[in-house]
Amino acid sequence: MKKYLLIALLPFSVCAEDFYVQDELANMVDEVIRTTRLKVNIPDMAPKYVRIDQIDGLGVCAPEAKQKVLQLQTAFNKHPNMFRTKSILGAYHRQANGDVIYKPMNTTPNQNKCEFITVSV
Repeated sequence: MKKYLLIALLPFSVCAEDFYVQDELANMVDEVIRTTRLKVNIPDMAPKYVRIDQIDGLGVCAPEAKQKVLQLQTAFNKHPNMFRTKSILGAYHRQANGDVIYKPMNTTPNQNKCEFITVSV
């Protein structure tokens, strides 16, 4: 899967300056995507985070994508390298003691206020 992730991200590397995603993040995304078997679109990334705007062809803000968003977010939160995930449904944050806390977000389907899923290490 890493090979396919690299191929999918290759066009971004040509137009980005100092393009770099930490190996820890790339490995986490690869493992979670392989485990869940969901297809995601990553329109934005940086060394320590990726943003996901589509899951299995559905926008993450679409009401019909809610279960897929929860499935993906739950899978990321179970990964030991996860530091923080955030979506329109809620945000998870790993505390210094290793515990993960959850804060629900407003789930009103307002496209203007919807946020991509953001995952960071």
